[in-house]
Amino acid sequence: MLAKLIFVLLTLTLVQSREGYGPGDQDWGYVEVRPYANMFWWLHYTTADEVSTNRPLLIWIQGGPGASSSGEGNIYMSGLVDENLEPRDFSYVHLANMLYVDNPVGAGYSYVDVEKGGKFATNMTELTSDYIALLQGFFKAHPEFEEVPLYLLGESFGGKFAPACAQRIHEEVAKGNLKANLRGVGMAYPATKLINNIAFMADELFHAGIVDSDGFKEIQQRSNSILDACIENRWVEAGDLLDELLDHVIATYHLEFFSVTANSLNEFDLSELNSFMDENVSPLLNISIPFGTQRDLVSKSLVDKLQPTSSSVEYLLNNTDIKIAIYNGQLDWVVNTVGTYSWVMALNWYGDVAWNQVERKAFYWDGIHEGHCTEYDRLAFYWVKRAGHRLPNDNPNAMKYILKQLIGYQPT
Repeated sequence: MLAKLIFVLLTLTLVQSREGYGPGDQDWGYVEVRPYANMFWWLHYTTADEVSTNRPLLIWIQGGPGASSSGEGNIYMSGLVDENLEPRDFSYVHLANMLYVDNPVGAGYSYVDVEKGGKFATNMTELTSDYIALLQGFFKAHPEFEEVPLYLLGESFGGKFAPACAQRIHEEVAKGNLKANLRGVGMAYPATKLINNIAFMADELFHAGIVDSDGFKEIQQRSNSILDACIENRWVEAGDLLDELLDHVIATYHLEFFSVTANSLNEFDLSELNSFMDENVSPLLNISIPFGTQRDLVSKSLVDKLQPTSSSVEYLLNNTDIKIAIYNGQLDWVVNTVGTYSWVMALNWYGDVAWNQVERKAFYWDGIHEGHCTEYDRLAFYWVKRAGHRLPNDNPNAMKYILKQLIGYQPT
């Protein structure tokens, strides 16, 4: 009887699976989240268990805004194989089911049919509404995952989006508009309250030996102009000023966006991602939509990119029972660790006093010191060594530890 039940569950779980890019059972599709706005999802069933629903469902949320979960998140960072179809030593698919969603609409394979009147999202409310529609469509296609523990993993702008999205999921579930079992949120180098990171950017670059005293003064002046614009709610102008500041630092000091050591992207050139996906992945998925051509329009359409979503973190801590893990790399000069930690310390929730008094502890993987962690109740903050703005690639062993603590399964 038990063997028959397992066979039935396995059949139901994999009945819709297909072969895609690389090994493993997969499925993919589109959801029209608004008229002429189509969001792409790509599911990779876990290799950890014959019955995939025995393991959680992790949703990867790429940053940008406008970067692609299906391309950067899957092919470059966490999928079973890389751009050369070489097996990745550690893939998140080894641990759990992975759902890569190209979000916002216009990122990656997602697209807006502008000629027919489709529009890009302009603010966080529209972004989260689109994602609720995406989840409703995905769970309609795969109802077997409705009860499976769900975790959102957001990086950079995706780390800003993740808590806002989690709040919206919690609210829609309570209203009966969505069925989902949200259990946690992972926020990697999150742009949740980027004004704090901007305030410390000049210090970060000075102490890393990237700029001298004159460079420090110029960057600090530019940062202050951005902060003034934010204080006065001139969010679009603040975003433009930030883009100018980042371009100035990268060009003047020959620095990569991703790390003060300028080595975070030595495995894959993101400038070649569009052509790689069009030539190597699209034919296998039978997709005719050009990959990534609307990325810049996604970013330009958003008017509140710098508005904080830390209030959603407070909401989740005070009104839900889900776990929250926030992790930052020590080499990240844009979403720098000190800036992120500063807003985490100031969160207003029932455990805030105790959290700020708890002892920070070192954590290890295979006997190697990978960083430190402050954890109390359902909130954990990780300082990760040897990592920049691509933390999962820079220090995969630290990421294994964080995932184990967040979702409760031991990576191999």
